[in-house]
Amino acid sequence: MGYALLRDKESEFKYKMRLLDYLEENPHQIKENPLRYSSALNNILLYYYFQGYSKEYPVYLKKLDGIELKFHHAKSIFFDTKYNLEIGYYLHLRDEDKVRGALVNMEKWYSSLSSAKGVQAKMICEYNMALANFYLKENRDALKWCNSCFSLFDMKAKKFRHDLAVSALMIEVLIYLKLTHFELAERNMELIISIAKKNKYLKLEMTILKLIKKVIFAETKDSYISEIREIVSSNDVVFSNLDEDVLVVWLESLEK
Repeated sequence: MGYALLRDKESEFKYKMRLLDYLEENPHQIKENPLRYSSALNNILLYYYFQGYSKEYPVYLKKLDGIELKFHHAKSIFFDTKYNLEIGYYLHLRDEDKVRGALVNMEKWYSSLSSAKGVQAKMICEYNMALANFYLKENRDALKWCNSCFSLFDMKAKKFRHDLAVSALMIEVLIYLKLTHFELAERNMELIISIAKKNKYLKLEMTILKLIKKVIFAETKDSYISEIREIVSSNDVVFSNLDEDVLVVWLESLEK
């Protein structure tokens, strides 16, 4: 954790891997506290996620299947994380069948235990299910999960997990654009921009938001879409709030 805060990626990875190796070399530790082992695996998987997926990622993802947990609370945390990681990775691979399979499993799991989850856990799960459905072009289900995710957001404070709220609203905007519900798209863009201003989004992100707003009612949308595509495809671009995957999935769908 210390090296992560210092942004020393090499040392951060070294100690995360040493912790995992220690546990796997001492199986009694895993048996006594499987949640600690799952946490160590999650640390590695999240490291690979933020550094870019590598060929090792599915190896550690598969190890999650071998973990057995007894307590309800531990299972809730574990399976939320497992399905979120799976959906993210299969979206990265653009493997439609695996995305669909992970989504079916996650929706079944989530529906059975959603009442026991905290607000943040709900928002994360519902956003990822919305994104997966958006990728699969299941617009009705995508809108359902986006609406549910956004309903958990406190619009008075406009602070806690504003990134998830904005990204969920953006999925809705892009679906409404496709369905030519331009007034609904504009309404959501106003909400997005108000949240973005409250949280002082980066100039680059505000530029993206303004361009998408122009797309809504423009007779000729190609020039604005080209500008968005150029920004998103740039290697120097870092999104801090709006989920880049939403834009990438949308831009890819326009090419098909």
